[in-house]
Formats: sequence, C-alpha cells, structure tokens
Amino acid sequence: MKAKKQHTHAKLLRQYHAMCRVLGIGPDERKAIQESYGVKSSAELTDSQLLDLIARMEGDADRWRKRVMAVIGAYLRRINYPESAATIKAVACRAAGYDSINQIPVSRLREIYYEFLRRNRTAESVRYLVSEIEFELTKLN
Repeated sequence: MKAKKQHTHAKLLRQYHAMCRVLGIGPDERKAIQESYGVKSSAELTDSQLLDLIARMEGDADRWRKRVMAVIGAYLRRINYPESAATIKAVACRAAGYDSINQIPVSRLREIYYEFLRRNRTAESVRYLVSEIEFELTKLN
C-alpha cells in the first residue's frame, strides 16, 4: 500500500513539473508557489495539494486554448474561409509549430492569441478607413 502511495505521489510530482514546463513557470515562480503552501520543496507537497495545483494550471491552459480557438475562428470568418473546430486547431498548431493543440505551451498560446487579435483589429480599422474614403469619393462625384 505504501509503495502504491509513493508511486501516486511521484506521478503527481512529474505531472506538476510537466505543467510548470508547459506553462512556462520558472524556478522562482515554483519556489513562490511552494512557499505559499509552507514547504521548501515540491516533494513535500501532499497529494491533495498537488492535485489542486495541477487542476488550477490545467484550467489556465484550457482557458487560453479556448481564447485562441475563438480568435482564429473570428479571423477565418473575416476572410470567408470555412471554419470548423478541426480547421481552427490545425491553424493554431501550424502557427505554433506543434502537432497537437494540447501540446502548445500557454506562453505560445498567448502569442498566437494576441497576433490574431491584432490582425483582426487591424483589418477592422482598415475596413472602416476604406468605407470613409469611399464615402468621401462619392460626395465628390
């Protein structure tokens, strides 16, 4: 029984450290997280504490994946390209250079999100400018 509990704890620790790597959480931030739980090492965290941390981290990554999918969907609609979940995920993966959207680190998801958001906003402002110019030209004729 004790060996199984140690195996579970080791698995949770590996998962915690993998999530830290995916989210781009550095040693200083990990140390701050550990200090907030009153421990000096992540190995001292209990299973329930590790489960709580992992759940919080996964929620953050999931939130960014959803944001990226929404902004890419808006981009595809703007350029009149047929959109689907598979297409949106493929665009995100290609933009990030990963095989799966779940492999993309949060830091990269943020970059992709803000880039597509910038493109959408730029296109909207250009569209507004063009309509103003067309209006002025029609007044002159």
